[in-house]
Amino acid sequence: MGKVELKKVNLKNGEVMGYREGGEGKTILLVHGNMVSSRHWENFLSAWQTTITLLQLI
Repeated sequence: MGKVELKKVNLKNGEVMGYREGGEGKTILLVHGNMVSSRHWENFLSAWQTTITLLQLI
């Protein structure tokens, strides 16, 4: 798997949201459901990293 970076963004309400970013190309945002980890998307990143950029909310 290529390089995956852990990043953070400061929201207007003062909260901080983390996300992972990896891959190249057009961007797709992956949002996991309740009681599911963002790690669920790791297999997608491995398979698609050469054609798209995936953002995983954590």
